[in-house]
Amino acid sequence: MEEGRTRREMEQHAMVLAEMNCEGLDVRCRRWRRCAVVRRCLCVAVLLAGTVYAVGRLTDTVMSQPWATGTLTTDKAVASVHETLMAR
Repeated sequence: MEEGRTRREMEQHAMVLAEMNCEGLDVRCRRWRRCAVVRRCLCVAVLLAGTVYAVGRLTDTVMSQPWATGTLTTDKAVASVHETLMAR
């Protein structure tokens, strides 16, 4: 019986503490939701900016590579490679 009474007292004490902490709960929840929305928006903005930056860097890297359209004769290809190697 001693254990049951202690348990009941603990439950009552927990209920009193829960009621005390409920004051201003609406205001706290609203503030936390607002902060969560701001954090999500900032994360999306940073992710979007990072993606745009990465795509820009990748595009610059790919576009700066030498490339040619059409077909080259073997002599022109050899001369182009020779010029490229001698320029370095």
